[in-house]
Amino acid sequence: MRAPSSVPIWRWTPPTSADFAKALAYAHQATVERRAQLKAANGLGDTGTGFTDCPRSAAAELAHSLRIEAEMALRLGDLPNARLPRKKPCGS
Repeated sequence: MRAPSSVPIWRWTPPTSADFAKALAYAHQATVERRAQLKAANGLGDTGTGFTDCPRSAAAELAHSLRIEAEMALRLGDLPNARLPRKKPCGS
């Protein structure tokens, strides 16, 4: 049976501030995890995370997480959290 032509199969809705808040939470969690991976790759953490062979890759992933986190904070008007961190991301 076909759907009636007056009923859309899907409809795009613009993102809301709640969507950006969720994205910010996910990006922040990714940043925390990637910082831990980079610390471990540099021998600053307690456990290895599989990035010991490619710390540049881990640093690139962290930079991407920070960019996404800042972009979502900007969309929410959270300017203090959208600024770049003042300390080095790996903590050294």
